[in-house]
Amino acid sequence: MKLTQLTLKNFRNFQEITINPDSNINLLVGANGKGKTSVLEAIYFLGMGRSFRARGHQAVVQHGQTSCQMVGEFLDAQNNPIIIGIEKNLDASQSQAKISGREVQNMAELASILPVQLIHHETFHLLDAGPQYRREFLDWGVFYAEPLYFPAWQRAQRALKQRNALLKNNLDLTQLNFWEQELASQAQALDQFRRMYLTLYLPVLESLLAAIGLAGISITYHAGWDNQRDYVQLLHQSRARDAILGHTSLGPHRADLKIRINQQDADYVLSRGQQKMLSFSMRIAQALLLAQLSQQQCLFLVDDLAAELDSEYINQAMQMLVELPCQVFITAVHKILFEQQLAQYDIPVFHVEQL
Repeated sequence: MKLTQLTLKNFRNFQEITINPDSNINLLVGANGKGKTSVLEAIYFLGMGRSFRARGHQAVVQHGQTSCQMVGEFLDAQNNPIIIGIEKNLDASQSQAKISGREVQNMAELASILPVQLIHHETFHLLDAGPQYRREFLDWGVFYAEPLYFPAWQRAQRALKQRNALLKNNLDLTQLNFWEQELASQAQALDQFRRMYLTLYLPVLESLLAAIGLAGISITYHAGWDNQRDYVQLLHQSRARDAILGHTSLGPHRADLKIRINQQDADYVLSRGQQKMLSFSMRIAQALLLAQLSQQQCLFLVDDLAAELDSEYINQAMQMLVELPCQVFITAVHKILFEQQLAQYDIPVFHVEQL
C-alpha cells in the first residue's frame, strides 16, 4: 500500500491540511510541538484504528472541536485505489471507520489491509523492556504471515478471560475444565504459528545484522509454559496459585523472546547504540519478510530518528530505509543530519509549519 494523499481535519493542532507524499521516502521537518509526530500518528491511526501516543480519543480532537477526521487515499499493489477514513467524536467511545465507503466492523480489518510499522522511542527499548513489547513485536509479524493466527488469538483471549473469571468468582469445575481445554487448544495453535514465523524471520534478520557488523545474535522463543509438558495438566496444577494471583500465570500470553549474543543477554553486552540498531533492524527485517511472503508493502513511520541514533548509526539506518520496498515517513527537527541522503536519493522535505 502506498499513501497518495492524507487529509486531516481538526486533528491535534491541524485545523485542516492535505499532504501528497512521495511514494518512497518522505522527511517531515519542523520544531518540536509543530505537528511532525501528529502526521505519523494520523497515518498510524488509519492502519491500527488507534493512536500510539494517547489512550483516550479526546487528546487527538483539536481543542474547541467536537470531532476530528483522518482520510487516507492509497494505491494497493495492483494500483487499485483504496480510501480509508476515520472519524473520532468526543461523545463516542469508539471510532467510526470506513474502507472505500464500507463501514469497518473490526479494527483488525484496517490492519489487515494497511500494515504499519512504527519506530519511535519505545522501539529502541525492545531488548530491555518487558516481555509484552517483544510479544507484540512477534505477533505483528505472525498476524500477516498466518491468516489463522488472529482467530486463534481471539479464541485464546476469550478462554483466558473466562478461566480468570472462574478462578476469581466461581470454581465451577465443569466450566473450568471446558475453558482450560479451549485455552490449551488455542495455545498450541499460537505456539505453532509463532515458531513457524520465526523459522522464516530469523534468516532475514541475520542477513541484515551481518551487513552492519552485528553477527552472532541469537533469538530464542519461549512459549510461556513448559511445552514439553501437557499444558492442560499444568493449568490444573496451577489453579490454586492462579486463584490467589487472580490471573493465569502460564500460557501464550506469557511468551517471550530471549535475545543473546555469545550466550549472554544482548542488553548487557551491546552498547546502547548497538542495542538501538538491533531493535531497528528487527523491525526492518519484519517489513522485508512481509514483502517476501505476501508482496504486501507496509508503511514505515520513523519518529525523530536523530534523537535516538548518532551520525554513524543514522547513516546505517537510512541506508536500510532507502532500500526497503516500502513507503517511509521520517520526522526530524533539522534536516542537516540527512543532507547526504537528501541529495543522493532526492528525498522530498515537508516543513510542517508550512502545511
